[in-house]
Amino acid sequence: MSSIKLADTISDILTELDVLKDTLVRSSSSASDLNDEDCRVLGPLLEALILRRVEVLPSFELLLTVDPGRGSSLLLRRYLGQGVNVDGKFGGYEFELATMLDDLVELGPTMSLDALVQSDQFDLGKLQDPRVRRAFAEALSLEPTEVQDWVEGRRKGESD
Repeated sequence: MSSIKLADTISDILTELDVLKDTLVRSSSSASDLNDEDCRVLGPLLEALILRRVEVLPSFELLLTVDPGRGSSLLLRRYLGQGVNVDGKFGGYEFELATMLDDLVELGPTMSLDALVQSDQFDLGKLQDPRVRRAFAEALSLEPTEVQDWVEGRRKGESD
């Protein structure tokens, strides 16, 4: 493949990614109109986009709308769960996590974040990472120093 053909291919893909992002953003606002079959089909595809690091945040927002359980599970498997090495994350880990947690608070039922931290898969040790504390604090409108108590309270079944 010549470098010009490769450049054309990359350019085409970038154009398609712009279209994808616009489509994801538009779809989030009308996701409530989707039927069960649409949601069943979209859930795994949105998860695949996220895992491939393609339009992570708009994909996650839509995923929470079509399949909140899959979205929470993804957060645990890739960001907050047992065995996830946050030291190996690069770039916008804190920004992505804060945005995803905020989406969970805003789009999901109030109990979604409670269920996330009550999960056996949730790694309490992640709260030692200041990026994780700041991400929770931002989503919950708390101070980072208050996050540990909030999580521990939820794990004990306390609520506001």
